[in-house]
Amino acid sequence: MQQFPVRVRAYPHKSIIMKVEIPDYFLKSFIRHFERITENCKASPSDIKTSEALRLGKKDVIKLKRFINKKV
Repeated sequence: MQQFPVRVRAYPHKSIIMKVEIPDYFLKSFIRHFERITENCKASPSDIKTSEALRLGKKDVIKLKRFINKKV
């Protein structure tokens, strides 16, 4: 199990940060799914926002994999 900080809006004017445990099988499944999306999607050449989001998504997948491997 991994613990991640999560920001929760307790009141309209105040947020609380809690640590939430997420099972490894869920994280690995989520990363695999996210990786598949970022690899298989092709943005239109004129759609700059989508291509930028996919580029950043690929970087996020790499960071998540590193984080998981460090914790194991």
